Amino acid sequence: MKLKPEQPIIGELNTPGIRIQFRDSMGQNALLVLNGPAGCCLDSDSSKIGRAVKLANGNTAHLLEYIEPQYGGPILWWVQEGTYIALSSSQLSIDNLIQIASSMSKDADLQ
Repeated sequence: MKLKPEQPIIGELNTPGIRIQFRDSMGQNALLVLNGPAGCCLDSDSSKIGRAVKLANGNTAHLLEYIEPQYGGPILWWVQEGTYIALSSSQLSIDNLIQIASSMSKDADLQ
């Protein structure tokens, strides 16, 4: 599945940081990426820890897997080098989210 990113949104919806929505070829929301300071968002709520998932890049992520598609689907979030990162998708599998998360690094090329 080829996804197309929309323009990043900075500091909207009471969420510090950056929000990037990716759409599929039909224009439907396919993936949401949130990036903010450590301690924000789900990282600030101990009841939202979820199941621990070890990523291939050495980080430990937290999976909230029972979120219905109409609410955005499963969320995989972690803190990496002082930055909160979250991925959610109603179209991609949990394995896809884990694969994407495992590939992320601070010096990845943006294309």
